Amino acid sequence: MNEKTRSKPYVPPARGMIESGAWIATKNPFILNNHPQINTIMDQIVLKLAIEHLNAQVEKLTAILKEQQQEIVALKKQQSAFQTEAPKTVREDEFINTKEVQRILGVCYNTLQEVIRKGFLHPIRINQRRIRFSKQAVLSYLNRQG
Repeated sequence: MNEKTRSKPYVPPARGMIESGAWIATKNPFILNNHPQINTIMDQIVLKLAIEHLNAQVEKLTAILKEQQQEIVALKKQQSAFQTEAPKTVREDEFINTKEVQRILGVCYNTLQEVIRKGFLHPIRINQRRIRFSKQAVLSYLNRQG
């Protein structure tokens, strides 16, 4: 820029203005350094905005909490409805295979073999390849473990 295109002549700031930061605030209104009145007002505005934001978050979390409490109540009602149903009776001579035992216990084949090896369940050998388990014994083992 040359001297003719400038609208106002450039005046360097006084030494006291640079040290206090007042010159920066007068030249750029977005930079407010070391001005005590402006900083306290800005702090108050920032604090007010932060409190409003936190209140909004608290209201949102309160609504989520109420929804979750309602879901818990509904699930407890469902659970109590299932528990009040009469349990199915197991016949003494009902036998199940290893896949069904794995499904009931929620274990894999190797874990089932470990349970058998430790003597917690006793398989009944039908022939050389097939084994079965008493459903009553499996359910009683499950109740002992649960």
